[in-house]
Amino acid sequence: MAFQTNVLRNGQWVTETVNLQDALGASSSDKPRSDPSLPEAPTLGLITRTVVESPVTRWILPLSIRSSKHQDIAFIGDHFVQISELGNDGQIHQVLRKNGFGPRIRNAAVLGVYSDSGIMNGAVAVDVKSEHSGLRQSRQPAAQWHDSSTSHAGLPPQVLVLILENGDAVFLFLRTRPDSTLEFVVSKHKLPRLIPYIGYHLAVDPSSRYMTASSPEGILIVYELLSWHDLNSRYVKDGTFSPIRRIHFRTVQGLIHNMDFLFPRPEDDYLIILLLIVIRRERANAEPVSRMLTYDWELGDDIKTVFQEEKTGNRLPAEHRMPILLIPLKFKTAFFAVSKYGIGVVKNALSGSPEYERLGSDMPKQTKFHNGKGEPLWTAWTRPARTQMEKNSSEFISGLGHEGDRIYGLYEWLYVKDGRTFSFILVTTKDGRLLIVSLKECEVMTEEGPVRRLKYWTRYKKWVSGPVSSIIGDADGLVFCVDRTLHWEVLDLAEKKLKPMKEYQLDSPAVQLKIVDGKVYALTLTNSLEIIDHRAGTGTAMALVHTDQVARRTIHMLDIGGNVEGSEAGPITLLADYKNGFAGKLEPATMGGCEPTRTVWRVA
Repeated sequence: MAFQTNVLRNGQWVTETVNLQDALGASSSDKPRSDPSLPEAPTLGLITRTVVESPVTRWILPLSIRSSKHQDIAFIGDHFVQISELGNDGQIHQVLRKNGFGPRIRNAAVLGVYSDSGIMNGAVAVDVKSEHSGLRQSRQPAAQWHDSSTSHAGLPPQVLVLILENGDAVFLFLRTRPDSTLEFVVSKHKLPRLIPYIGYHLAVDPSSRYMTASSPEGILIVYELLSWHDLNSRYVKDGTFSPIRRIHFRTVQGLIHNMDFLFPRPEDDYLIILLLIVIRRERANAEPVSRMLTYDWELGDDIKTVFQEEKTGNRLPAEHRMPILLIPLKFKTAFFAVSKYGIGVVKNALSGSPEYERLGSDMPKQTKFHNGKGEPLWTAWTRPARTQMEKNSSEFISGLGHEGDRIYGLYEWLYVKDGRTFSFILVTTKDGRLLIVSLKECEVMTEEGPVRRLKYWTRYKKWVSGPVSSIIGDADGLVFCVDRTLHWEVLDLAEKKLKPMKEYQLDSPAVQLKIVDGKVYALTLTNSLEIIDHRAGTGTAMALVHTDQVARRTIHMLDIGGNVEGSEAGPITLLADYKNGFAGKLEPATMGGCEPTRTVWRVA
């Protein structure tokens, strides 16, 4: 069998007829082996050594790395961290410098108390360490931190986080030596395995309880962090500082172009919201698509479960397909998307239908320092610091005053911890807001002289999907009624949050609650009095103990009298109804089962 092929003869390509056997034989013939010997070493060589480190600064981060009274700034390069202070003279003064991190610094962020926003690391339902500590109000319930200016043994408000090229996380802050000089405190967390380009994106959530690092190729790491209170306690006790509680790995379909944490709405302030801008090719022979993905969860939720779902997300407008910067805003779960040709705002990012709005803004113009043929681009941003007057206290309760809303429940909760009693005000509203507020009496000077004033701090805010008609506090948590459902939530001291325990479905909303001998007395709108053991029952259900045989439209209840010695009868509960009538209900002293209450007298 023969065929024609082109062959190179004497520097020219010619067509020849070749036999198949000859062609196979030629291809299998031995070829001369190349000389394996190494090239001859040159007579001269060049040895290099870094004499002057690159002065290029890649990040400039304002932070309180010593105390809240110092206006410190971190200048971060590839291999150095320079801490400087903005002095009262408006000049930058060097404080301390650190080199020698080994691998190159890939990214940097600030962890802790955000002085520009009053946001505190940690989510504590109630600050139980100091009755009137005056902590700044936070979107997450405030945790307690110790200012190093007053307690040298405690942590500063903020620490610096570095991600190195090998994936290690490095945490740094400054402390004062006994001789009054400063030194760096360094804590390093090694990544279990090497992941290329991890830390290319780095973000810390506003409560500083979570941190994320990712690579452009779609590898995401979520760091669960300890609360600032726990970190400070450990540091004071044994001098150790290890913020990372555990880490979780996740792959994302597509390229991660950008990511950050968002601020939730005030009514959803218990949420942690992570935003990812992901680019992926969804159809063959089509342009890649940019999508906005959001993952939300609460403190303490199982992160593995949170990220199980592969989300589709929402497509971004064409002009913001690849935003240069993401700037989280503190309203409507919104953020600025800063792109090459403009700035847009995205509102309600957590909803299924986010709103996109283009802003009229002037793009940066060329200056005498401009170098290049293209137009300048936005490259960095920072949030300006705002002065927190009187540690963010107020003569009004933050979280109230929404249009159309009204207060339904009001109760003074005496919370006992470690033998000390702390007083809080519990407030609930028609629109489903639940607030825990502390207050302090102070003296304010006026033209007429000193005047007594009350200052309020909103410690905790929760939003539920229904009117909260009543609320009461017990030894370790709260009992409140949402629509017709009675909820019991307990303060989890480990997670520093209210944890749902049990529920009970009432016949109508509870207009008033009280706790007697460990039982909940629920005065309902149309079904009179129900007595419930909120700690008994199977699973998440409460146990009904007593109920009124008559369905009354009641508005108020009051205990009169007391237990009579030698009698099984308890005190009389006086009920008032909408028809100006009164009824006295007598409950057996023994709570041995579901029994009707007995009417001892009634006034119509």
